[in-house]
Amino acid sequence: MCGIVGFVEASARSEEEFQAVARAMSDRIQHRGPDSSGVWLTQIPGDSTLVFGHRRLSIIDTSPLGNQPMQSGSGRYTITYNGEIYNFRSLQDELRRAGHTFRGGSDTEVLLAAIEEWGLDRALERSVGMFAFGLWDDAEEALYLVRDRLGIKPLYYAQFGGAFVFGSELQAIAAHPGFQSTIDQEALGLYFRYLCVPAPYSILQGIEKVSPGELIEYRPQERTLSHKKFWDLTQVTFRGATNHFQGTQEEALDELERLILDAVDGRMESDVPLGALLSGGIDSTAVVSAMAERSNGSPLRTFSVGSDDPTQDESVAAARIAAHLGTEHTELVVTGRQALDVVPLLPTMYDEPFADSSQVPTYLVSKLAREHVTVALSGDGGDEQFCGYERYALGERTWPRIKAIPRPLRGIVGATLRHVPLGAWDPVTTVATKLGLIGDRAGRTGQSVHTLGHLLKCRDPFDMWREIVSIWRKPEKLTGRPHVVWPLDADIDHETLGVAESMMLMDGLSYLPDDVLTKVDRASMNVSLEVRVPLLDHRLVEFTSSLPIEYRRIGDTTKVLLRDFVHRRVPPQLVDQPKRGFSVSLGDWLRGPLRDWAEPLLEVSALESAGLRPDTVRSVWRQHQSGSRNWEHELWTVLMFQGWRTESLVAPTRV
Repeated sequence: MCGIVGFVEASARSEEEFQAVARAMSDRIQHRGPDSSGVWLTQIPGDSTLVFGHRRLSIIDTSPLGNQPMQSGSGRYTITYNGEIYNFRSLQDELRRAGHTFRGGSDTEVLLAAIEEWGLDRALERSVGMFAFGLWDDAEEALYLVRDRLGIKPLYYAQFGGAFVFGSELQAIAAHPGFQSTIDQEALGLYFRYLCVPAPYSILQGIEKVSPGELIEYRPQERTLSHKKFWDLTQVTFRGATNHFQGTQEEALDELERLILDAVDGRMESDVPLGALLSGGIDSTAVVSAMAERSNGSPLRTFSVGSDDPTQDESVAAARIAAHLGTEHTELVVTGRQALDVVPLLPTMYDEPFADSSQVPTYLVSKLAREHVTVALSGDGGDEQFCGYERYALGERTWPRIKAIPRPLRGIVGATLRHVPLGAWDPVTTVATKLGLIGDRAGRTGQSVHTLGHLLKCRDPFDMWREIVSIWRKPEKLTGRPHVVWPLDADIDHETLGVAESMMLMDGLSYLPDDVLTKVDRASMNVSLEVRVPLLDHRLVEFTSSLPIEYRRIGDTTKVLLRDFVHRRVPPQLVDQPKRGFSVSLGDWLRGPLRDWAEPLLEVSALESAGLRPDTVRSVWRQHQSGSRNWEHELWTVLMFQGWRTESLVAPTRV
């Protein structure tokens, strides 16, 4: 895994100055590639200079023959590349038969040969992997930026001061001399709503993300950009929904088994120590059990973190699964103090505001694994494919009932519920709790009623998904500015897909790449650990998209087929446990040990300088401190934004 940078610029800089700029940019992301660095440049027509920079984390062919930027055999193509092509050995064999020779053993060299032999489009179609790269085609005088199908690896780009610039992270782009930063207000509103900044936005105006499965072509002479999709999850989902798998559940399980084992096989290719992240849940157990089956007797290392709070600790379950599979298991039981110590690191680790609090345990398990291995496999992607989140069941239960109510009537009822003050429900909660009708829901009943009020106004399952995942439903209350609701095309035929499939698609388009995979990428690459995600092999995703919903969830049983895969390898009693997981106690922390850290970030002057409305934030803060409301997630978005503004290398000092 690596870090990449590049730029096209028409200026009077000397060759040494161009190289110095590229090094300054790549040095900002040295954590992504601590093993070596490289710079390549060329003059292109129109008096411009193209410069590529690279930071390498050596995984496949650790010799200098794998260093980058790298040119193809003919010299036509040059690449700066971040990722892994897992089927590179079979591609290499085919390319050898076609007459290609190879200097070294890296997948980068194979990718270049594939592009020479078949062209970029066909090479991408045939490549199985995760990647983000910049490619120069000297014959066409075109620069291409490419990001993998599911968005596992990041890539940003921008045009400013006559330069076209790209990089793995924002802070690399910020090191270019022409960089100027202004917060994108639309992106800021999306962040407060969704905990992250969804593609194609970035938090900074004028800088965008390459979207998953996208290929961008930049023509330096004309200064033109064109975009196209080489793989589209929406199309894949609709193909699957209209061409369901026709076999039995047992036949579907056999095919799933074949695909998972093949995906794991490819991702176990490594010239450096390799292990796996094991939480004890279905997804990670599926991956680790497949790895154990394919390890050919060599010891398999697994890693997990647990909490000293037994209500949040899955480390015991993970240890039992590891013992059953015979792995060499390492676990770290984390105290609240250790978790708290991570919080000040987060704004610099995520060079955009990012407020998914599971970033803390993700960093801790990555740090633990990196002490022993350089590559780790994880189980990310299972929930989004196998109907694992509770919101899917909620949507399927709720939407038919809401849809049955005439829209004018449900609009009136929803508006009424939303306009009843949250505190008005407290007496109802208190009485119901004393009577034993409900558990302790201090400060939450009103929020639940307001959520129902918002759901009643929904027009379709997409609206419902958005309402369920939104943190600040009206970011304008924070910023005083109107905001876009959603950056993607939401024109989806929900009748064809069904409620759960629609919501899984929306998660796959945004929550997965912009939250889950961003969290894993930044946390792991901060400690120079490469994380691979076999459940997001695109061939597996194409297959699961074709599965009838009952193969994914039956009643309260989620991940039906994936669970069956695991049960072939692990006794059900070891994995069929209530999901707990290591989560951070945000609400308690903000009232206790994090209060002194948070208070200066939430002072009136600090909020005003950030362009946020102090009256809104201070009111929420007071309610949370009093215990009358639980605003932990809303407050965390504000605190992570404020921390980012204070600590980040790319944040402007004032909004």
